[in-house]
Amino acid sequence: MDKSVKAVEDALKDGKQIHASPETMKTMREKGLPVPDLDEIIPWEDYVEKLFGHDKKEKALNRVKKLPQLANIPVPAITNIYKEILKCIAHGLNGAAITLSCVLLDHMLKYSIFKVEMNGFVTYDQEKWDQIEGLAFGDAIGRAASCKLITKEERKALHEFREKVRNPYLHYNLLNIVKDVTAHNIQTLEISSGNVTTSTISAADDPTIQPSAKAFVDEKNLPLIFSFVNEFVAKLWKKIEPLSKSS
Repeated sequence: MDKSVKAVEDALKDGKQIHASPETMKTMREKGLPVPDLDEIIPWEDYVEKLFGHDKKEKALNRVKKLPQLANIPVPAITNIYKEILKCIAHGLNGAAITLSCVLLDHMLKYSIFKVEMNGFVTYDQEKWDQIEGLAFGDAIGRAASCKLITKEERKALHEFREKVRNPYLHYNLLNIVKDVTAHNIQTLEISSGNVTTSTISAADDPTIQPSAKAFVDEKNLPLIFSFVNEFVAKLWKKIEPLSKSS
């Protein structure tokens, strides 16, 4: 058996992932190496079957059981974002859950600013809401501080969240997300000779492993990120809830 074919078959048998550029993957298939065709069109029936396979329910339950107690906020727009986040978490869509968590915090912060500046929940001013909703997140943080919605420490924490989480995820700055990931004991196959070498690779230096590195980062960081957002949203609601009772 060709050394390259054996190396790939052994890697797949061990459950390892194969990373290469589309051109290299094509060359490998042309040489008879058993690598997947990422451009292959999968029938929708097969896609849905894989998405909702028999083992998915138990995995989904295990994921949601790890969640903290959710903030109870009777505002339809907020509740709807929570529902979308929970669906993503249940299906293991960690990156989407993180992105929606950023959206949740952004919306709740601006919603809280609006209610404070309107001094209650009864009066509604569409022009004012449009202006607040259009604020950049950094400007919204400053305005929330001016409204006494957040403390100096919370303002600092929100800016750190904006720089390290919100901006990279909402702008999909892949390199920023994975820059600290290093993969050890990576086997590199030289197709022509079949020789395999082992090395350490930084995700920042190799675009072919960055999507997998992001999946690793997403899964690792989701619990902390969602907990931070959920707790902050609850704090904001606690600040503005009395306005709903006095309006």
